[in-house]
Amino acid sequence: MKFFLKPFLIFFFICFLIVELFPQTTENEICIVKNITINGNHRTKDAVILSELPFSIDSEIIFDQLIFQSERAKQNILNTSLFNKVEIQVQHIDNNEITINIDVDERWYLWVLPIFENAGRNFSDFLYRNDGSWFIYGIYIKHYNFRGRNEKISLRAVTGYKDQFEFAYENPGRSNGSGWKFFCRSQRDNQTAFNTFGDEQIYLKLTKSWTVRQNMIEMNYYLRDGIYKNHRFLAAYEDVKISDNLFALNPNFLPLSAQKSRQLIAGYEFKFDTRNLKIYATDGNYFEGSVIRTGMGMVSDYNGFFDAKIVTGLFRPLSKRFFANSLLTLQAYSKKEIPYFFKAGMGYDDYMNGFEYKVVDGSFYSTLKNQLLFELVPRRDKTLNFIPVKQFSKFHYAFYLRLHLDAGYVYNGMPVSENKLPNSFLLGYGIGFDLVTIYDKVLSVNYSRTNFGDYGFFVHFNLGL
Repeated sequence: MKFFLKPFLIFFFICFLIVELFPQTTENEICIVKNITINGNHRTKDAVILSELPFSIDSEIIFDQLIFQSERAKQNILNTSLFNKVEIQVQHIDNNEITINIDVDERWYLWVLPIFENAGRNFSDFLYRNDGSWFIYGIYIKHYNFRGRNEKISLRAVTGYKDQFEFAYENPGRSNGSGWKFFCRSQRDNQTAFNTFGDEQIYLKLTKSWTVRQNMIEMNYYLRDGIYKNHRFLAAYEDVKISDNLFALNPNFLPLSAQKSRQLIAGYEFKFDTRNLKIYATDGNYFEGSVIRTGMGMVSDYNGFFDAKIVTGLFRPLSKRFFANSLLTLQAYSKKEIPYFFKAGMGYDDYMNGFEYKVVDGSFYSTLKNQLLFELVPRRDKTLNFIPVKQFSKFHYAFYLRLHLDAGYVYNGMPVSENKLPNSFLLGYGIGFDLVTIYDKVLSVNYSRTNFGDYGFFVHFNLGL
């Protein structure tokens, strides 16, 4: 008996020492954040980064949640679009006390650039229609991190397809805080889409005069409820005038069949966003709901209309390199017919794969966009030593193969026989190749087909669900 008891006691004693010298955590054990250090933020204030963290000093975190919380914090900081790279390390001080070390690589924030860009609804539409006159050129000045507080200030002056001057200042606010934005624009167009025929826009082009003149001033007030919930309140004033030529082609281009229109705009928007990467999400949830009133009968006789919109998205990893995404959009207007200037329907701000050249006018539309992604090349970080500027010498890239399937429907209570797509089921599907790289840039090359027999290759920049 003693022969068997002795090795058992030795084994028990060794196990006891292991437990005492190397304590094992359980799912209920708590660690306390005693300190948070930030390195690499030469311009960005610490408070901007700290407001994006799901924890703070003296926060209690379950040990099993440490990796998840650190990754979530990294994603939140990257989603500010202030940094090219973020690394977070957890340092254990005592049995239940930790220090969080955050290292960031800041982007280049001040851009003063000449502008030479297209004026299409999307890049594929521009390639399809361009006759050499669909360009705008000028100067663009923007600071993406003014005063190091994530404030944005921009100035834009262009000519060509349109003459435009814009100024904007934005303070997006911090977690559990508020912010605001001011925006103003003065614009004069030389060519304008005045109607839809064959489900494509038709344009009036004037070489020696203008088609539309527009002035707008807008104010936004933001409220952030925690990190992921955002409220926006909007108020704007708009003054529009159209030329005699445009009025003759479409007397209903502006409200009340007039050549001049003034309207007040007011609205509310709510967003809930837990996507891991906003520019190219592979995990998380998204919800957006808004109600906007255009025209109130206060500065003109036009009583206006309501515009209600809901967007909800699910982004899920299926395995280490496979991902599935779905985005549902519903938008409705309170009147059957909206003046053409306001561009009601699908194909303006939102379009489906395979329908890049089309617009579908209507007072209600819905789209369901689905993607199956395969990560061909995971994110890789590179350094080009021959570039002396750190913000440009370090870059990253990732490649994805994509299958897409989009479905949609647009209701038009006053259809026109020349347009076949309203009140019809819309389906677009195909395959694509995406490059995701620095400064929130996404290049997509797609091959798509539709249930109407249209097909082709399409190119997009920053195309997302």
